[in-house]
Amino acid sequence: MKLDSFFPTSRNLIALPNWKSPHLVLSDYAFNNVNCYKGLYPASTFLGKLHKEILFWLAGLGLAPTRNVIGNSLSLEKFIGSSFNGIYPTAMVIGTPGKTQKFTIQLCDKTRSPVAYIKYAENPLAINRLKQEYRMLSLLPIGIAPQPIKMEAIFNGMGLLMSSVNGDLVKPNLDWPIPIKTFISKLRREHSYLVTNHPWIKRLINRYPECKGCLNSLMGRFWPVVFLHGDLAPWNLLVAKDKVVQAIDWESSETEGFPYIDLIYYFLRVAALVRKMSPRQAAMAVQEKMVNEFPEISIEEAKSLVKLTALFSYDQRVEEQRGNEDYLMNWYQQVY
Repeated sequence: MKLDSFFPTSRNLIALPNWKSPHLVLSDYAFNNVNCYKGLYPASTFLGKLHKEILFWLAGLGLAPTRNVIGNSLSLEKFIGSSFNGIYPTAMVIGTPGKTQKFTIQLCDKTRSPVAYIKYAENPLAINRLKQEYRMLSLLPIGIAPQPIKMEAIFNGMGLLMSSVNGDLVKPNLDWPIPIKTFISKLRREHSYLVTNHPWIKRLINRYPECKGCLNSLMGRFWPVVFLHGDLAPWNLLVAKDKVVQAIDWESSETEGFPYIDLIYYFLRVAALVRKMSPRQAAMAVQEKMVNEFPEISIEEAKSLVKLTALFSYDQRVEEQRGNEDYLMNWYQQVY
């Protein structure tokens, strides 16, 4: 897609880190206070954070290259509708190129406060994920995720319009603080099943029959059905001043998920991408953490849950058609 499609006519844009490989595009509405948009440009390593600071410093000084765009404001205004008069796009986050690539546009009011977001996709797989996110947001309890407003065709793809979520990104570490555990507790649903009858387990077995061996330690008791985020990571969690946690990016979600998977996924994601732990180190660490923080979980159950989470995460990479050289795909496979 053309990056200027979501911006009004004759606006100036800057791209970070550059126009050749843009990750974040800012309109001239944002030029006076570019530091407010650092949260849209995540970085976890020391060098990554340093590079980010330099980029935003140059942008703040007006030294980043700008482009004047043609835009297509009429289509955008029609999509947003009359319920959001007086708002305008200030930033666009460009997702990782590939079959699941999406573009996220931030919409602000005259005070430059975010009021809504548009997620846009063109590839069929990415569109399907947007549809799943829309369905999930429509089912979730209020107060733990953005509120969906509408989803319909725009430009050459589909757009999902949703409310904004206020707060600061959770710091990427291996802890599960109380606000995150409280958030997880709100995802529990009414039904419970023996493990072999659990909908999430049955779907996983259907794709990977060999994982039946992981279920032996989980027999003999009922496991609740939960709303599963499917991509729970610090960069998808926002904590407000009252310590209430809300999650964004529900594209990989499932309405009939298995308990503890999101928490283990969170730990493994940080271990792999931030701490650079080996698969074996990460697996042992999260198993020990599960037993220490959840007395109802035995060490054998923890081992099985970690393996199932790794297989689920591996399957996500397969669905996204990542190549055999994909770091996370190989990392999760070793955990399993």
